[in-house]
Amino acid sequence: MSNTWSKIKPTVGEWYLSIAPDKRDGSPIPICPVCKCQVDRLDGPPNYLYVLVDRAWIPLENELFSGAMWQRIEAPPIDPFIEKLCKVS
Repeated sequence: MSNTWSKIKPTVGEWYLSIAPDKRDGSPIPICPVCKCQVDRLDGPPNYLYVLVDRAWIPLENELFSGAMWQRIEAPPIDPFIEKLCKVS
């Protein structure tokens, strides 16, 4: 799994989110230093994305995400030896 953080806005999928420190205190939702979130399209323009954080859908364009950093959550890795192990059995 990559440990690369980016300030580039995320695409649809699962992400780790780190809100900029200066935005954490005034946040309408509790913000942890790093939280897991979902980015998806809901009703609205086709390129309008929302972020699901702590059971709240917030538009990605919200000022809360200005300066935030994002890291994609990748699927858990598959054992690279799985095929070899299955043949031995």
